[in-house]
Amino acid sequence: MFSKNGDKAAQSVVNKILKLPLSTTNKELYKVLTTEMNKVADDKGHEEIWDTECREQIISTIEDKTKRNLTIYF
Repeated sequence: MFSKNGDKAAQSVVNKILKLPLSTTNKELYKVLTTEMNKVADDKGHEEIWDTECREQIISTIEDKTKRNLTIYF
C-alpha cells in the first residue's frame, strides 16, 4: 500500500482470510474479503486498498498461501 499503516491494514485482511476454515467456498471467501477491505477503506482511512495493485497483491498472497485459484473480480 502507500504507508506502513496501510501495509499493516492490508496484512490484517490477508490474515483474517487465512484463518477461515478450508471448507470455506470461494463465494464465502469473497464476501469476507470485500467486507474486510471495506472496513480498511472506510474505518481505517486506507481507500487505496481498492487500488488494482493492492487488490491483486492481496488476492495473489491468499492464492499462494491457500493453494486456491480464486476467480475474484472487483
